[in-house]
Amino acid sequence: MKLIVKPWNIWWWRHLFAPRSSYNGEVKWRTVVWCRLRNHPSGVWYYTSYGLKPNMHCRICGDDLG
Repeated sequence: MKLIVKPWNIWWWRHLFAPRSSYNGEVKWRTVVWCRLRNHPSGVWYYTSYGLKPNMHCRICGDDLG
């Protein structure tokens, strides 16, 4: 598990504690922060049967990665 820590960058801290989108309303806030700390390890959803069209939302927390 690789944590990306950049405490000198104010934009990283703003991203880490930014509000959640309506897409992931059922996910707890601490899960979103933990997933952002780990740089979204599971990647994006592919919602076709062949996996060709990305949804661009994280599988764990639902953050928009696009």
